[in-house]
Amino acid sequence: QVRFAVGPNRMHHLSLGDYAVAYPGAALYAAPGLETKRADLQFEAVLGDEAPAGWSGQIDQLFFRGFPLANEVAFFHPASRTLIVTDLVHNYRGQEQVGFAKVVTKLVMEPMGFKDICVAPPLRFKFMIKDRSAFVAFLEAVQRWDFDRIIVTHGDIIEDDAKQTLSRLCERFTRG
Repeated sequence: QVRFAVGPNRMHHLSLGDYAVAYPGAALYAAPGLETKRADLQFEAVLGDEAPAGWSGQIDQLFFRGFPLANEVAFFHPASRTLIVTDLVHNYRGQEQVGFAKVVTKLVMEPMGFKDICVAPPLRFKFMIKDRSAFVAFLEAVQRWDFDRIIVTHGDIIEDDAKQTLSRLCERFTRG
C-alpha cells in the first residue's frame, strides 16, 4: 500500500499528479516552494528538517537550504544506512543514455559538466547558491549521518566509498 508520495524538490514534481490519481489514499508531501508551484495538488504538508509522523523514526530528513532553485529535501534511512538525494549528487559514470535521455544528456547535461563523472552540483551551480553558510551547514549535517550508500535520481546508486565520495564532491563548496 502506497501511503506517501514526495515532491523532493522544486524541479522534480511532474509525476505527483499521476501518483495522486493512481494512489488516492496516499498523502502528498512537498519540498518548500513546491506547494505554490503546484497549487493544483493537495499537499498534506511542506517538508522541512523534521520528518512527518508517518515516517518519523524510520527516515530522517534535512531541508537543503541555500539553493532556492531546488529547495531539495534529502532523506536518510538509518536501517539500511542509505542517503537518498535528488539533485545534490549526480552519478553518470559509465552510463549509456538512450532515447530522450540521450538528447537531454547531449544538449543539457554535458554542457553543465555531467558526463562520465560523479558530481555534487557542478561548479556552475555555485553562483546559484544564495546562502552559502546555510548550504555548508546542510552539507555538514548530511555528513554526520552514518550512510554507506547514496541513492541518486540521476545515475547509478553509489555503493563504493559513498561517504568519502560525498565528502570529496562537496569539498569545493565548503572551501573559501
